[in-house]
Amino acid sequence: MNNFFFKYKLNYILLFLIAFFFFFWLQNSQTFADPDSFYHAKMALLMKDQGIIQNFPWLQFTTLKNLYIDHHLLYHVFLIPFVIFGDPLFGTKLASVLFAALLITVVHWFLKSFKIKGSIFYCLSLLLINPFIFRINLAKAPVWSSIFLIIALSFLFRRKIWPLFFISIFYVWLYGGWPLMLAFTVIFLVVNTINDLWHELNQRSLDLVIENNIIDGQEIILIKSEERIPAAIGFREFIVLFLARFFSGINLKLLVANISGLLASLIVNPYFPKNLFFYWEQTIKIGLINAQNTISVGAEWYPYKLFDFVSGANLIFILLLLALTMFIVGYKKQNIYSWTLFFISLFFFIFTLKSRRNVEYFVPFVVIFSAFALNNFFHYVDFYEYWSWFKKLSRIKKFLSFVLVLYMVIAIVFISERDIISARKDLTGGFAWGKMEKAGQWLASNTPKDSIIFHNNWDEFPLLFYYNTHNFYIVGLDPTFMYDYNKELYWEWYNIVVGKDKENLNQKVKSDFKASYVLWATERTKVEDSFAKSFGFKILYSDDEVKIYQVL
Repeated sequence: MNNFFFKYKLNYILLFLIAFFFFFWLQNSQTFADPDSFYHAKMALLMKDQGIIQNFPWLQFTTLKNLYIDHHLLYHVFLIPFVIFGDPLFGTKLASVLFAALLITVVHWFLKSFKIKGSIFYCLSLLLINPFIFRINLAKAPVWSSIFLIIALSFLFRRKIWPLFFISIFYVWLYGGWPLMLAFTVIFLVVNTINDLWHELNQRSLDLVIENNIIDGQEIILIKSEERIPAAIGFREFIVLFLARFFSGINLKLLVANISGLLASLIVNPYFPKNLFFYWEQTIKIGLINAQNTISVGAEWYPYKLFDFVSGANLIFILLLLALTMFIVGYKKQNIYSWTLFFISLFFFIFTLKSRRNVEYFVPFVVIFSAFALNNFFHYVDFYEYWSWFKKLSRIKKFLSFVLVLYMVIAIVFISERDIISARKDLTGGFAWGKMEKAGQWLASNTPKDSIIFHNNWDEFPLLFYYNTHNFYIVGLDPTFMYDYNKELYWEWYNIVVGKDKENLNQKVKSDFKASYVLWATERTKVEDSFAKSFGFKILYSDDEVKIYQVL
């Protein structure tokens, strides 16, 4: 028994170690691919010293100044053990590697728990898909969001009411995209209800046949389940039956468990009630609607072009094509689990076409769907029959089959190598540790506390925030927060930093933005010349990254 237990656990340990060291190699640099990593590291440090951060005065001209909530609260709690010893930035990177490896291991656990054959190979395939491994290796909360969603899906499949209730509570504290868990619950319950109705109508059809045969005095003929034709009903009757079944029994209990868990954590919350207004802005206006057609937002919020999406994740679409083929061919063999996963994959496919950041959800759930669909199909396949058929082929056909398989293997190896190298290049590039550290320390030592710094790019904020909480800033985390705060002020800031507005800059910076200092990244030297040549600005500091001016 102990030997079996050891072998069973060794499976998970080996997969975790493979993923961990692979991701560690991918990220082996003193950089972050995403500037928000600095923000998350700093929030973990602040929470370690001050507890839950209730106010966020560091972004003076955004809605976060008066309406801040830490919608990654639990994620920052998870980061704290990694930032309290040694370099917090290294700790944050180590945490991101560990969390990503944990996600791969949880996928393996989920597949194994439902007796999916070859689960280890599906998990290893996740390590070969560029946009996915890039996204989950960022120091951001969605990697934990995927872990929670997979665990919640397991609770749904097993009809575990109380576990679903508690994970719903923690999910709200973890991630601002908590409506995803409600979407999962609804999708599963819809599939489960339709499946129940199908069997109910199937049985009704059989009962009618038996009853008619008895009345006519004929011999009763038993009808095999796969040959039954469901009883025909009208659309209105179907809706009534559907709603009655959806809001009853275990379905109703699961729905109530999920909704009550989400509501409980929204209300019993250190940020209540302002969290409700924040989620409207963060989850609906930024996450769902998005202002990408009005203002310049982060690259992750822009959609994929379909061709770029497919070519950038070839392997996942090859697997999906195979799975969909088997899913359609053997649709009668599929169960409610594979149907649920099909609609979840479709859900994330649509949202990934809208915002590329959703690829971190799309890929693992497509792999899980494919594993279920193929497992259900192959369970009914007689491989001996196919092998007998293959042996009867001519030598030339066997040779061509071998060449085709070899070509596919070589193509997969080539694509995987290309994607892994590309992902490593992206993850080791970006924002170097120490970027803007000198400028931030200079501002902290040479400017009054809480004085506002006018800066020229919204994604500079996380770096400045990490190295200097002594000062306040203009905009950060997402430009939508500033745009919603004051549209006219946003466009005034935007026109100044892109060089469209060059008149009376010192008056505008000082009166409209209450700023006494300007920090200008040297990447925009042509625009920065406007400050250098304008009367009313005095240069105080300069290095190879920024220049700092005093507004006179």
